[in-house]
Amino acid sequence: MVVNSRYTGQCLTRLILLFVCCIPLVTLASDPYMDALNAEADSVAVDPASEKQEANVFDQAPTLGGWSNDAQSMSQDLPANLEQEDFEESLKLNFYGSYIFYKRLDDASQAKVYEYYQDNPSIELVRQRIMELKKSR
Repeated sequence: MVVNSRYTGQCLTRLILLFVCCIPLVTLASDPYMDALNAEADSVAVDPASEKQEANVFDQAPTLGGWSNDAQSMSQDLPANLEQEDFEESLKLNFYGSYIFYKRLDDASQAKVYEYYQDNPSIELVRQRIMELKKSR
């Protein structure tokens, strides 16, 4: 079968021309959609009262001894010789992630962690003990 190269060239040229002409039509077709989105976004207004409330949330965030990065550093250890309730409170305030894992343990395992803490007030060692007990369940 012999293919006429002139005919093939004309078809290819027409196909490219058709494709190039359709590109603006595609972009025009999406303009009403984009206009509707832009109109909706322009109609949205921020409520000044809620904006102020959100700003206050950041002002009230706990700092040292709460949720700050400083309080969660590995160089800080737990205070020694705390009662179990105070131990739990210190864990909650200073090492919240570890506290969550601790609270998921059963009462017997929590007691084992507390006993371990009494001999080893290092947060790293307490964390290891929590994870050991969590894995052994």
